[in-house]
Amino acid sequence: MTRLICNIWSRIVIVEGIMGSGKSTTVLRIADRLKTSGVSVLGITEGISPHPIRFDWDLPWADMPATQLARSAAARWCAYANSASMSERITVVDGQLFHGNLTSLFLLDADIALIRGYVHDVVAAIKPLRPLLIYFHQDDVTGLLERLLLSGAMHG
Repeated sequence: MTRLICNIWSRIVIVEGIMGSGKSTTVLRIADRLKTSGVSVLGITEGISPHPIRFDWDLPWADMPATQLARSAAARWCAYANSASMSERITVVDGQLFHGNLTSLFLLDADIALIRGYVHDVVAAIKPLRPLLIYFHQDDVTGLLERLLLSGAMHG
């Protein structure tokens, strides 16, 4: 049954949205629901260490050239996608498509050609996994960030 499901369904589900939008909670709920149904699943939230997808989780990414970060992060996605393609389990991941290394590239002021190349490489790596993207749109970003600051969930 698991093999049939994995051949039909997406092999990677990526849950995206700004911080506080419910990504981690949703990843854990989807993973739990799939497990309860007998599906082999790996739920990956941002707090997992070492992170299996994000390149710079424990590295001083701000000190490296953007080209090195883009190359290393794309290689990490490729390695993960290759590993996931050999497995029967479904991966449900919290925010690594738009967050994580892509955000780091923007913070490093990477040029648009480098960012486009990185995105192209990541999309090519995960394409065989038939990715499913779930995006949580926020109408009130300012209000959400204020609530996070007041709750202490955001530092700074």
